[in-house]
Amino acid sequence: MKPRKRTRHPDKAQQAAKAAAKLKRLRSLPYDEYLQTPHWRRKRRKAIRRHGDACQCCGSRIELEVHHKHYRTKGRENFSDLEVLCRDCHIGKHQDEKPWLVDSVTAEFLQVIRGW
Repeated sequence: MKPRKRTRHPDKAQQAAKAAAKLKRLRSLPYDEYLQTPHWRRKRRKAIRRHGDACQCCGSRIELEVHHKHYRTKGRENFSDLEVLCRDCHIGKHQDEKPWLVDSVTAEFLQVIRGW
């Protein structure tokens, strides 16, 4: 019988260095590019499943998005850093946070779709 060939496992320092390099790369990406990464897509799917495939504000199951409560943990988000929202609630969340960023055309659009 042939002796088994041992596979080398990277030691903990190598694993930590690899994880740190990945995190650095993710954090360096512009936000819109970060949202296209497999890392974010997996985290997004898990967050939606974790919250029962429903908006945490209104319970809708349509057009779900995942809102970052803050961006300090981009690339290493905890589920407590994220909020599952439908598109309307997500728009409202950003409007509530930064109403001065909504131009007049967008404000008019939001009034129409929300029935204001």
